Amino acid sequence: MLLKYLKVFEFLQFFLIFFIATNQTNGQRPSEISGFITNKSEEPIPYCLIINDRTQIGHLSDSLGRFVISGIPSDKVIFKQLSFLTLETSIQSLQLDNRIQLVESPIALNKIEILPTRIDDIERVGISRKSRIIKNYYLLKPGFGDGIAIINKRSIVKKIKSVNVKVGFKGSPILPFRINLWSLNEDNFPENILGNKDIIIYPKDKLTWENIDLIDQNIVFEGNGIGVSIEPLAPSTLKVKFSKKYTPLVGVYNCSENCVGLQNRKYALWFKPVGKFNCPAVYLELIDI
Repeated sequence: MLLKYLKVFEFLQFFLIFFIATNQTNGQRPSEISGFITNKSEEPIPYCLIINDRTQIGHLSDSLGRFVISGIPSDKVIFKQLSFLTLETSIQSLQLDNRIQLVESPIALNKIEILPTRIDDIERVGISRKSRIIKNYYLLKPGFGDGIAIINKRSIVKKIKSVNVKVGFKGSPILPFRINLWSLNEDNFPENILGNKDIIIYPKDKLTWENIDLIDQNIVFEGNGIGVSIEPLAPSTLKVKFSKKYTPLVGVYNCSENCVGLQNRKYALWFKPVGKFNCPAVYLELIDI
């Protein structure tokens, strides 16, 4: 009998502690904090995603990097933006200092495969978004769209016959893409744009390979390699409608394990993979000089 009462007492004690802790949290009134997001050069970071981790309510900073977030002092706040390290802080810290500075960082795309013409000439890589796992292959610089670095593994010198890009788009309108080719510096970052004219393609509503002939542009695959960026071009109007199935979330990259987001300021495009390949996927067709 005594054991039964002890169990009842323990349950009541646990319930009382839980009730007091809940009341203490609920008793705190949410406060609204306004702030400003910059990079290390004190330049504003527009359209950064700010999430209250407790409520899971997110907001975007405006075109000048200004933001507003609400919560109780203990709430964790997460800042996410393309090519910057994710930052975690608290409402309490924001009350003391509302200026947020994000650190620039290359972010690798998820599950991209480079398909080489010869496995010995160009390194075949699967790229993980988790940059702590693979740090050798990065996105291109902010503002250039998403892309990949194709490393010149054996220091070959060959002319590029064509580039094949797998792209597709679900939604309306179907936006055109510009394919940019870059020479790479020693850190595998884009240095100089290659070619003498724009490469523009219009993706289909399915993932398809697009072949772009480059012989007349006299682009040579040499040095450290080549960066290929796929840049969605913004429509001329701000009245953009996307399909309900693929809702754009600007700055969010963990939409799921089987889709990749491309961001261009206010416009985000979602892609759906086919087979084992996530889009975008790229390979170069090389010929001897």
